Amino acid sequence: MKKNIFAGLFLVTFCLPNFVMAEGQTISKSQLKRCMNYYERIVEKKGNVKELDAVIEESDDKIEFFENQMKDVKSQLSQTIGSKRTALISKYNSLNGSRSKFVYVYNMALDKRKKRIGQHNDLLGKYNEQCVNVSATNADLEEVCRGKGGFCDLFH
Repeated sequence: MKKNIFAGLFLVTFCLPNFVMAEGQTISKSQLKRCMNYYERIVEKKGNVKELDAVIEESDDKIEFFENQMKDVKSQLSQTIGSKRTALISKYNSLNGSRSKFVYVYNMALDKRKKRIGQHNDLLGKYNEQCVNVSATNADLEEVCRGKGGFCDLFH
């Protein structure tokens, strides 16, 4: 049920564009640095979303675990009386408290994931507008990209 949310959200354009550097507009050294920054931040945001996906999945599993435990306790409650019933009520409340903590984590991770996807898409838009099909002078590439990967690798 909760995992269906991910399928819809993940359909959002969430891949780096096809990076083919063409002999297009030549960008300045500062623009080259800006494109490098966009590229690194896009990769970072994509990594953040993957980490949040793992947190969401783990929280969902824990919520389901506690809900199953609570169902078991609830079924036992209808058949018990006295101190055993009081102990079961206490156990149920404890399980519900634990479940609530994971619901909180789950919802927080969903909110953060949505925010990171938005940030990713904003950066990707800027990147596509300013950094696709561009070229740079060999001198700028040598100075700015020396020993660096990421965006700079696209020029080789």
